[in-house]
Amino acid sequence: MINAEILLRQGDKPQMGKVIGRTISPQGKTMVSYHENLILNSIIYYVEFPDGEVKEYAANILAENLLSQVDENGHLRLMLDSIVDYRKDPNKAVAIADKFVATRKGQQQLRKTTQGWDLLVRWRDGTES
Repeated sequence: MINAEILLRQGDKPQMGKVIGRTISPQGKTMVSYHENLILNSIIYYVEFPDGEVKEYAANILAENLLSQVDENGHLRLMLDSIVDYRKDPNKAVAIADKFVATRKGQQQLRKTTQGWDLLVRWRDGTES
């Protein structure tokens, strides 16, 4: 589960959160029991959201959300309906002149990043974030 990105409701809108670790006791042990069946697993995980907020979620809640977001082949089902608006932060976005980086072998490779771009999206349930 650690490093999994899961769409979870945070307040009134869905947000993508990243599982960053398990809760542990002061003695360094997991607080609750592990089960191979994720639905029966009761370990508590920390999930970090894009705004920096960290919340605790039980493994079975994360598993339910994760399983609801994939099809029968394990591929992510897109919950996004459309991109409503966007904006570019010129101080953070990569400039056109810097769109290529040199590899160790000296070849030019296209830089892949969304740094500096904000998207306003409409989810399938009609909410926007």
